[in-house]
Amino acid sequence: MGVPGRSSPAGKKNYFGPRLKTLRKARKSRAVDVIARLGTLGWDVTAQTYSEIESGKRMLADTELMLILRVLGASLRDLE
Repeated sequence: MGVPGRSSPAGKKNYFGPRLKTLRKARKSRAVDVIARLGTLGWDVTAQTYSEIESGKRMLADTELMLILRVLGASLRDLE
């Protein structure tokens, strides 16, 4: 589902990644559990890639963002 090697263009940051991490921690979810659940939904994301997403180093496709939100039981509004 994701595009391998999708890094942030020079000077650009993944705006949602750090917010996703904050949301995940607020919901007391572990990254490893989120990754496992994403796998059951068809996105076999690695721990390294997921870490890069949460740190803002890797850009997210809209579908990837929505899958992560689904796993966290959250919506776009929760990222505000």
